[in-house]
Amino acid sequence: MKLKITENQLKRIKSVLTEEIGDQSYNRDVVMSFYAENYKGLEINDIFKKQIKVNFNINIEKRSWGIDGVSVSDISGPSKIQTEISYYPQGSDDAVEETVEIILDWSKIQIESNKGNIISIGEEVDVLLESDSNGVLIAKGMSIEVFNL
Repeated sequence: MKLKITENQLKRIKSVLTEEIGDQSYNRDVVMSFYAENYKGLEINDIFKKQIKVNFNINIEKRSWGIDGVSVSDISGPSKIQTEISYYPQGSDDAVEETVEIILDWSKIQIESNKGNIISIGEEVDVLLESDSNGVLIAKGMSIEVFNL
């Protein structure tokens, strides 16, 4: 059985599901900063930063005597994003800009824990990129700061 829905219906369903996830789910706008050695084997001039929404959970470990711990988990975001890259073609001193798609794997994100007065994630995700010969950019590594009490 197939079910056809309009784009507005899909948006409404998504918003209801998001609201019903519960009070442990949060999100934050963060900036992704990209780092790579080359693109298609060519020298990179710049990879433009990208602002995205990152979702995460705050887990509270409750015991009969009180709260045992609070932690951030399940950090996730989009599986693909597009951004601009500026690189130098072979034999040229003039940079060329190109829109590229970057594949992200949130299961491999590294967490840098810091003590603070909040429980949340940081404002920036650092992404180490790897480029194959076809120019496909893949996140080889990702890291984000996580604040705990």
